[in-house]
Amino acid sequence: MLVLSYKINNETEIKLRGIIHLYNWLKRKPNSESDVNAIQAPLYELFEQVLLAEVLAFPEDSKQGVEKSKRTIFEVQLAGVLSNRNRFSPFGKALAIKELTKNLHRRIKFAETVQVTLTTKEKRCCVGTHMIIIAGLPRTGSTMLHKFLAADATTRTPLWWEQMHDVIPSPTPPSNLLSDPRAKAVVKDLDKLKILSPNLKSEIDKFHKIGAFEVEENAPFLRRYFNDMEGVYLDQESAESRLSWHNDKTVDKVWMFRHLKAWIALETSAMNIEQHHWVLKTPLFTLFMEEVDQVFPGSTYVFTNRDPVNVVPSTCGLVEAAASIKADWSDSKNLFNHIGSYMLQRLRMFADHEKKFVDSAKQKKRNIIVTRYPDVMNNPIAVVEKIYAASGRALTKEAKEAMVHQLANNKQGKHGRANYSLDKFGLTEEVVNAAMKDYKTQFDI
Repeated sequence: MLVLSYKINNETEIKLRGIIHLYNWLKRKPNSESDVNAIQAPLYELFEQVLLAEVLAFPEDSKQGVEKSKRTIFEVQLAGVLSNRNRFSPFGKALAIKELTKNLHRRIKFAETVQVTLTTKEKRCCVGTHMIIIAGLPRTGSTMLHKFLAADATTRTPLWWEQMHDVIPSPTPPSNLLSDPRAKAVVKDLDKLKILSPNLKSEIDKFHKIGAFEVEENAPFLRRYFNDMEGVYLDQESAESRLSWHNDKTVDKVWMFRHLKAWIALETSAMNIEQHHWVLKTPLFTLFMEEVDQVFPGSTYVFTNRDPVNVVPSTCGLVEAAASIKADWSDSKNLFNHIGSYMLQRLRMFADHEKKFVDSAKQKKRNIIVTRYPDVMNNPIAVVEKIYAASGRALTKEAKEAMVHQLANNKQGKHGRANYSLDKFGLTEEVVNAAMKDYKTQFDI
C-alpha cells in the first residue's frame, strides 16, 4: 500500500498511508448544509436515547440543569466537528464522528448495565477505601507514578481495554483482567492503526504507551462525555463555547463523575474491597477537582509537578503526534503555532485549577500530596511511602519489591525518545515562564 508522509521534526516521520491522502483529496469540499443535516440527524436521535437510558440508570441525572449540561456539551462538540472552519482534515472529521457515535453507544450500554446491576446505595458508596486520585498537569510523571503504584498486587487500576471495548460492560475479577475475551476486540482495534499508519502508534508510545492490557488513566472513560483531546481542532466559536460551559459555575458537571463512580462500583463488585484499593489517574481531573471531590470525598489526592519549560513542549509533541492522522496539515506552520498557543493557554488553566484546589485542600487539612517530577523520577519509593502514609495504606515488603521490579523493567525512554522543542510550536522559554509564573512560584519549580 502506498505510504506518504510529512515531516514531524528533523528526525522523525509519522507515515500516513496513501489511502488517507486520497480520502482527504476526494472529500476536500466543505460540508454543505444537507451534508451536516445528514450527519446530525442520527446522532441527535442517538443522543436522545442516551439521555433516556442515563436518567433511568441515574435518577439524580433528572435534576434540573443536568440534561441541559449534557445537551450543551454534546451540541458544542458536534458543532465543532462539523464546522467548516475547524482544523480537522476530512479523514479526521470522519474519524471524530465515528468516535462520537461509538461513545454514545458505550454510554447507552453502560447506563443499561448500571440500571439492572447496581443498587442506588452501590452507585453512591461501594468503591472501597483508601482511594488515591492522581492529578496535575500532563507530562509531569503522573503516568510513571500511576504504573508504579499499580505494581502493588493490592492496587486496582483501570486497563485500556476495560474503557474501550464495545461489549456489554460487566465486572471483571482482578485475576481475569488479562484473559477477559472482551479485550481481543480492543487488541484488534489497536492493530488496525497500522492500516492507517505503520508507525503512528510507536511514535505515540514514546510519549504515552498505549496497549490493551496497559494500566491506563481514566481519560478514555471521561471522553465519552467530554472529549478533551479534540479541543485543539475546534473552530474558535466552538472552542469558546466549550470553555464557557466548563467555566460556568452554574453548570452541573458532577454527573460525569457520578457515572465514573458507578463504573468503579461496578468493577468493585467483582473484587474483595478489603484486599484491593483503587488508584485513579488523569490530568483531566485537575480541571474538575471540585466535582471529583464531591463524588469521591475522603480520597487522597496526589499532584505531580514539573518545570513548564519541559511540560509545554512535551505536551505539544504528544498532541502533534495524535493530530498527525486527524488534523488538516495544509498549513503546517500555522498548525504548529496554534498547537503551541492553545496548549500553553490550556496548561495555564490546569495550573490555575490545581493551585486553587491545593490551597483549599491544605486549609481544610485534607489528604493531599504535592510532589515534583525529579522526586518521582529519582526517588519514587519515597514518594510512594508518603502517598501510602497519607491514605492509610501499608506499603508491604512484597509491594515495594514489585515496584522496584516494575521500575527496573520500564526505564524512561524504553519505547524510544520523542523529539520536541518550544521553537517548533512558536514558543520561547520567556513566554512560557511568564505565562506559568504563578505555577512555578506556588510549587517551587
